[in-house]
Amino acid sequence: MLKRVFLLPLLFVSLMSLPASATEQISFSVARDGLTSDVVENVLIKVLANRRWNIIDNNDQKIEVSLHKRGTEANLHLLFDEKEVTIVSNSYCRSAPVWPDFKGGKNPCYPGRWINNIKKDTMKSVRQVNLSKNTTKAPKPTIKQRLIELRLLHEEGLITTTQYEVKQKTLLEEL
Repeated sequence: MLKRVFLLPLLFVSLMSLPASATEQISFSVARDGLTSDVVENVLIKVLANRRWNIIDNNDQKIEVSLHKRGTEANLHLLFDEKEVTIVSNSYCRSAPVWPDFKGGKNPCYPGRWINNIKKDTMKSVRQVNLSKNTTKAPKPTIKQRLIELRLLHEEGLITTTQYEVKQKTLLEEL
């Protein structure tokens, strides 16, 4: 009887010292008009670098990264194309106890906030890429168009003759 009482606490202590591990997966859409997998890859690499993830491997629409912080070793595999990003987490805690039930976000080894930050930053960056990509600039007016506009400004009295002659000379020098 004494042996059993002594062994149970020892068993509990040894279970607590084992690394707790967890594998989780999330997917989210990044689909936008004109978006390519190369653009998604560049966005992900920028986001991961800004969040200080170590890039281990990057090839064929898959990025493998790791982060060691606060007793958790997070290893992520990011699978992507021009429409979707999937993040698979295989992480473990070096110093956390083994929890019997990981439901309800109580898993200390699943770096959920870290992954949510990657998702949030990726979505924001993809939107910015598309906004800047869809913004069309008006074509620069030709020298002829600029000279005509300058002449009209002078004829309407909006600029002086001296201003007209100086600007006309600089435009003609651009030819």
